[in-house]
Amino acid sequence: MTEKRIFRRVPRAEAVAAPPPADGQGVRVSKLMAERGMCSRREADAYIERGLVFVNGERVTLGTRAAPDAEIKLATEARAQQARRVTVLLHKPVGYVSGQAEDGYLPAVTLVGRDTQ
Repeated sequence: MTEKRIFRRVPRAEAVAAPPPADGQGVRVSKLMAERGMCSRREADAYIERGLVFVNGERVTLGTRAAPDAEIKLATEARAQQARRVTVLLHKPVGYVSGQAEDGYLPAVTLVGRDTQ
């Protein structure tokens, strides 16, 4: 004789997304931030998760949509974090490798030093 198993469906807590703009449209805030050159989408998501992004003066949550012309501001902490970052553009000459070191080639990182700043 086989026994009958009873399975109960356990209710899940569902995430509630912020409502889109009044017209039912909108673009994800992280995408808008990337398009405006404020940061990358991944960085935007991290700032949003930490509560450092405001749209039209209101703190937003991950997945929030906004009108393309919405005012987006980063908290002072996020702006300070961005100011500490440095991007280095380097013209890598022939004879250097940018990835793993190879026999006969120097790694391009050796081109960046205090004497070449």
